[in-house]
Amino acid sequence: MATVNIDDFYKELDATQEAYVRKKLAHGDYGAWKVPHVQNWLADRDAERAAKKEAELIASAKSTAFWTKVIAVATVGAMLIAAYAIWVPKV
Repeated sequence: MATVNIDDFYKELDATQEAYVRKKLAHGDYGAWKVPHVQNWLADRDAERAAKKEAELIASAKSTAFWTKVIAVATVGAMLIAAYAIWVPKV
């Protein structure tokens, strides 16, 4: 019986396209001992994708907050200039 090297199997999964691995798993093409490892590998990919999406959402929210503050400061500045122009006597 051949020895099983799980690290080599994970390297093989990393070198394979995720869609192909999912298709092969759905067709039952992996042996019984490989299925839990494939499921773990796919769960890790899903978690990485979710973490990346969350980081992008946080970055987007920070950018939105920044530009909202910039617009608010500009608006207050414009209001102050308008008030000054109205209340200052004309020379």
